[in-house]
Amino acid sequence: MNAKGETKVKTTDIDKFKVQSILETIPFNEKITQIQLHPNLTKGPLPSKAVDVMSQWYSQHEQSPYPSRKLRDSMAKQGGIHEQQVKTWFCNKRNRTLNTKTKRRKRSDSITIEKQKMVDHIMNMSSDTVQFPAGLSRMLQDYVVDALQNHISSNQLYSHAAKYFASRKDQQPQITQTNSTNGISGDVLDNFAGANKHRRQSVWGGTPDPNRDLSDQEIEKSPKVNEKLCKMVKEHVIYVGDDPALVEQFVKYLAPRDVKKDEEVIRQGDEGDYFYCVENGKFDVLVNNKKVFELDNKGCFGEIALLYSQPRTATVKATTSGRVWQMSRDVFSTLTVSFAMNQREKYMKFIKKVDFISDFISRGWLSENKLQDLADALRPIYYDPEQIVLQQGDDQVNEMYFVEEGKVKATRKEQDGREKQLKIYEAGTYFGELALLENKPRYATLQALEKCRLAALDAKSFENLLGTELKTKLRQHVETLYTKGGTK
Repeated sequence: MNAKGETKVKTTDIDKFKVQSILETIPFNEKITQIQLHPNLTKGPLPSKAVDVMSQWYSQHEQSPYPSRKLRDSMAKQGGIHEQQVKTWFCNKRNRTLNTKTKRRKRSDSITIEKQKMVDHIMNMSSDTVQFPAGLSRMLQDYVVDALQNHISSNQLYSHAAKYFASRKDQQPQITQTNSTNGISGDVLDNFAGANKHRRQSVWGGTPDPNRDLSDQEIEKSPKVNEKLCKMVKEHVIYVGDDPALVEQFVKYLAPRDVKKDEEVIRQGDEGDYFYCVENGKFDVLVNNKKVFELDNKGCFGEIALLYSQPRTATVKATTSGRVWQMSRDVFSTLTVSFAMNQREKYMKFIKKVDFISDFISRGWLSENKLQDLADALRPIYYDPEQIVLQQGDDQVNEMYFVEEGKVKATRKEQDGREKQLKIYEAGTYFGELALLENKPRYATLQALEKCRLAALDAKSFENLLGTELKTKLRQHVETLYTKGGTK
């Protein structure tokens, strides 16, 4: 990574895990991406026997020219090649057919060909260096999320993109750091280890019905197992783990599955069909047949393939017998979409009542899209009576807070040692914003007076959503409402 935060890699080293997060969010032909993401296993032409076997099958199945994994394994064995080469051959074959048909289509479809040429050009620069701007992956993912959540049709994609990016031209990208010890990005580890529990954006494959009745899918569990599953789901599943009630509801639909030693629970490159929580047993996480992680009697995996409709990014193999609890793609998607929609609706109503947001809306400074982004970025946090929310002098300034339920007391210790009460925050109020605006240590200590539910807005989202102009307006707004330091 250079001084600008940009990552450089040689294209000869590019594989699925280094470019997938960049390319798979671009809404163009999925199989073009899949072709380019798989590195060639051999140089030169394939054996004629292998080509004959694949060509024969292709000619007999032109309506659905893509064989199953089992058939690909069989063809690979007959032709004396690797299954991955079979998969690549069929992808290329199908896309050549697609491109022939595309030439007869309208200009909008011709853009797909240009994108394929772009990818081909990048992947064929074997001796040059491809430069991926920092934050590009997150930017593209955020746009895809917005397009899906707003039900944008195919003929609206480009006009919507123009409005979307124009409204965010002053924002700064969110940059994913790379783990230099193994060359694998943090997001890749998240894909199978669930390490980033506060990831706020997601993409759902298919069209799940958030109103679907799932009562017939509920599985009874012992209190001990239920508690363990709740703890894991809380740590790993977005839109669920932040709310204890949602965690309990989610866990109801997990079903048991016994696993034998050496069994592959998921396989790298396969389509995702289940999400898993480990009750007991040990499991190796393998990327390109290399062990990169171990799940030891706990952990979750498989959610990313379901959320993002992408192939499995790793293989998870049992090294002992054990038990996992699984949830099918359709149930998982139904629950997460339902939870996300309900949370957005609830927060949209809530934030419109907050004074500075209400004022910004009335002045036309906050669009509906910005409000939706703000609602999506909020994260619920729970505090017990007398629990400290913020500590005076703390320089870890990474969030501001909105009070949803309960009361929070702000106090400050003066130079003479006396403690002065500054303010009581109740539902609909907020605090911590001035520390973010000024990037200074916390001015006061904030303590819950009763059970509280707060909505936290992290510093990166605060920066991206407001931008320079709105931050200036917010600073002016709060200075007219509070005494100096009142909300620090």
